[in-house]
Amino acid sequence: MKHQGMCANNYQAGDDAQTAAGLNDSLLSAPLQQARTSTTGHAGYGLHDLLSDRRTPGLEPRDFLVAIAGGRVTGCAAIWDQRGFKQAIVRGYSQRLARWRRVVNLAGSWLDVPALPAVGRPLPFVYLSHVAIDDDRPDVTAALVSEARRRLPAGVSYMVTAFAEGSPMLLAAGRHRTYRSVLYLACWPDGQRLVESLDARLPHPEVAIL
Repeated sequence: MKHQGMCANNYQAGDDAQTAAGLNDSLLSAPLQQARTSTTGHAGYGLHDLLSDRRTPGLEPRDFLVAIAGGRVTGCAAIWDQRGFKQAIVRGYSQRLARWRRVVNLAGSWLDVPALPAVGRPLPFVYLSHVAIDDDRPDVTAALVSEARRRLPAGVSYMVTAFAEGSPMLLAAGRHRTYRSVLYLACWPDGQRLVESLDARLPHPEVAIL
C-alpha cells in the first residue's frame, strides 16, 4: 500500500526554479491538468491512479519531483524504477561496439559515459515519467531533468523519457542519446471518433507505460 506524503527538502535548480521531492494532490493537479490540455496523447492521472499498486507498480510518492517558480508549482516528473517487474536484457552488440565495450567501460567514469552491460545482463535504467510542465518551459524542464539525474538510484546508469520532435522540452533535456520512433493511430470502428478528435498539438505519450 502506498501512502501520500511530502519531503521537506528543496533544491535550487535554476534562476527562478526549485525542485522538491514528494507528492500530494494540490501540488500535482495543476501541471498534470495543463499537460492534458496542451498536448495530445498525454496520459490522464489523478492522485488515485498515482497511488495505485495496479496502475503504477513500484512508483512511490517520494519518487516525484515538483518544480516551483515564482512561488507556485510549474511542473512535475517522477523517477519510476520498474526493474522489479520489467527489464531490458542485452542480447548482443555490433562487432564494433563489442570490440570497444571494455574500453568504454574503463573510461566511462572519467568521461561521464554510462557503462555497457555484458551480454545477457539487464540494462540498468529508470523512466522519467509523468512529465508535466507549464507551457513546456525549457528552464523548468532542465531543472527537473538535472535533479532527476542527481537522484538516480544506485547502480542505475540510464534514464529514459520521451519528448516530441520540435518540443522545447527536448532541447532543454541536456546531453542524451536519441532513439527515434513513430507514433501510429489505429482503432476499431467504434474508436474512429476519438482518432478524429486529435488535433495538431504536439503528442506527449507516456513512454513508461508503453
